[in-house]
Amino acid sequence: LSIDKSLQFEGLDNFFYVANEKMTNTILLVDDEINNIQLLKRALRGKYNILTASEGREGLEVLEKNLDKIALIISDHKMPVMEGTEFLKRANEMAPDVIKILLTGFTDIEILTDAVNTCNLFQYITKPFDPNELATIVATGIEKYNLSSAKSLMLRDLKELFYKTIKSISNTLDAKDAYTHGHSMR
Repeated sequence: LSIDKSLQFEGLDNFFYVANEKMTNTILLVDDEINNIQLLKRALRGKYNILTASEGREGLEVLEKNLDKIALIISDHKMPVMEGTEFLKRANEMAPDVIKILLTGFTDIEILTDAVNTCNLFQYITKPFDPNELATIVATGIEKYNLSSAKSLMLRDLKELFYKTIKSISNTLDAKDAYTHGHSMR
C-alpha cells in the first residue's frame, strides 16, 4: 500500500508558524487634519506599518491597493467631502474583516449608534484622546484581527483536511472491492 503524496497535510504546521510569527500589521489612518495624523503616527510609531489618507476617497483608494495588508483603520468622523462614517461604511463593504475605529469630537448617540451598526465598528474614541489609551485600543484591535485571521486559516485548512480524509477513505474502499471501484467518485 502506498501513500498518495497529494494527501499529505501541512496546514496545521503553517497555521502554528503564522500564529507564532512576529507579525507587523498595517494600519490606515484617515484624517483631513495633518496634526491629527502626526499625533496618531507618534502614538503608534515603531509598532505598525502606517498608511495615511487625507480624506475618505483617498482612504478608499489606499484600502483597495492594500486590501491584503491592512488590519485596522482609524478614521476621523468630521471630514470634508466624505464623513468618517460614510468612509467606514464603504470600507466595511470592501474589507469586512478589517478592524475599524472612529475618532470623533462629538458624542452624539445617534451618530455613534449608526456607526456601530452600519460600519462594523470595533470602537469609537472621543477627542482629545490619551495616546496610551489609543495604543491599548489599537493593540486590542490588532490582536482581534490576528486571531480572526488565524481562525479563518485554521478553518480553511481543516476543511481541506476533511476533504482529503474522505477522499483517502473512498480510494481505500474502492481499491478493496473491484465491484465498487469508482462508485465513490460519483
